[in-house]
Amino acid sequence: MLSYFAARKAERVFSEYKALTITYWRARPRDNRTWENRDLPAPENLESIVLRERVMGLFPEADICAQRLGVPVIAYSYPMPAVGGPVLPVNLLYAVMNDNQGHRPLSQQDILDAINRCLATATATRKKLFWTQLLNPVSWVTEIIAYVIRIPFLILRKAGLPASVEESVWGHIMKILFFVLLLLASLRWGLKLSAKDLLQFVK
Repeated sequence: MLSYFAARKAERVFSEYKALTITYWRARPRDNRTWENRDLPAPENLESIVLRERVMGLFPEADICAQRLGVPVIAYSYPMPAVGGPVLPVNLLYAVMNDNQGHRPLSQQDILDAINRCLATATATRKKLFWTQLLNPVSWVTEIIAYVIRIPFLILRKAGLPASVEESVWGHIMKILFFVLLLLASLRWGLKLSAKDLLQFVK
């Protein structure tokens, strides 16, 4: 279940992603490519390259936030009937940097609409969870435990570990193992919890 703090973080991520996207598009030189050379990379300058790297660095986190929010950011590009070909999946968030993933280029408005959907969903979710989670004492305890379990991943991310690793199957297994170790250590060194307390916590 998505937490209030995760929704607030997603809101910040998409606000920054949108601002970077607009700034990056404005910084890029005019695109004079035609349909004949559309496969060539879009023109860039020094300023746009720096901004592109910032957008690229934020993309994995934005993509994960979209998944957590349940907002679909994958569109499908269909070929022209007369030409034929496979149906291609297109990531609308990644299209900020590469709008030519499908059979035809995506419009900037379609890309911006996808980012706005993510931002609006994050904002609505944050407002909804403010009353159901933030003002709920039990939720604070859960959030603290969840944050403690994430500490190893936060440290490894600073060392260069991709954000996607935390959301992988192995990442979740490591979180469970870390939680069990913390629980055993707490029971060993002074925390007294009965079976009834544990059952109440799970509920």
